[in-house]
Amino acid sequence: MYCFFEDAGHYRAGRILSKADTSLQLELQSGRRVKIKQAACLLEFSGPEAEAFLAQAQSQAEALDPDFLWQCAPQDDFAFTDFAQEVYGAGASVLDQASLALA
Repeated sequence: MYCFFEDAGHYRAGRILSKADTSLQLELQSGRRVKIKQAACLLEFSGPEAEAFLAQAQSQAEALDPDFLWQCAPQDDFAFTDFAQEVYGAGASVLDQASLALA
């Protein structure tokens, strides 16, 4: 399993090495290991591998128009996962959700 998370203003993905009640230990593509809070994990996915997932999500995000998305977004606070269901339909994949977060 892999985790898509936000770290210091950057979106990253890593392979989940272990889970605890409130934290995850991840291995990044570079081999570096990091510990994050469970709440920082935005999405969990089984494949593709972390770097390929980020590359595909970034490519898909570049096709989205951020200005149009903000016009369509709810006025109140919203979860990007819920908004992805509106943009991509009820079957929005984890990749679709991540691309929306990146956009």
